[in-house]
Amino acid sequence: MHMFFIAVLAAMFHFSKIYFLWFIILNIGAFYFYKSAKRTKSFYTLITATLYTYFGYSYVLLYELMKWWDTGVAVFYLAFIYFIASGIVLLFFLMRANKKLKDDSI
Repeated sequence: MHMFFIAVLAAMFHFSKIYFLWFIILNIGAFYFYKSAKRTKSFYTLITATLYTYFGYSYVLLYELMKWWDTGVAVFYLAFIYFIASGIVLLFFLMRANKKLKDDSI
């Protein structure tokens, strides 16, 4: 699992002209590992897949922000707000998913 996500993220960073293809592959892998985590009730697999996917989504968002907007203060503030808000959402998602995995095992 780690090798897959690291390889896909490295390909997204290195081949930035065709990053969208790697982004699709990342989402397919994330969906597969999410289903695998639910099937095996493994919180470790879920958190690992979620964090790698979060890195991929963050890269795509920041790449697009830098591409379409001038690199100024506005991009910095939007990125700062994004990381705060998405970190909070990610935390609540992982807490809810952990609770759901524990409840399903009873």
